[in-house]
Amino acid sequence: MKYWNERWGAELVAMAPSTVEMRVLRPPTTWEEAFLLAKEQYIYAPDVVDQWLGGNFATLVKTLLNGRVWLFWWD
Repeated sequence: MKYWNERWGAELVAMAPSTVEMRVLRPPTTWEEAFLLAKEQYIYAPDVVDQWLGGNFATLVKTLLNGRVWLFWWD
């Protein structure tokens, strides 16, 4: 989270046993940046893609592109 804060201005706004929500001040603005970030986030919390987004990695990339909120979820 420290790295994401320094790189993207991501700040923790909520945390529960199986979820984390972050507010993002400087979200990725290109598909390439969002794709690389999505890979990092997938390593951190794969259930977001595997279960919540039905295995659709491209949907995660799209939500990160200019997205001001990041959600993480573990089952």
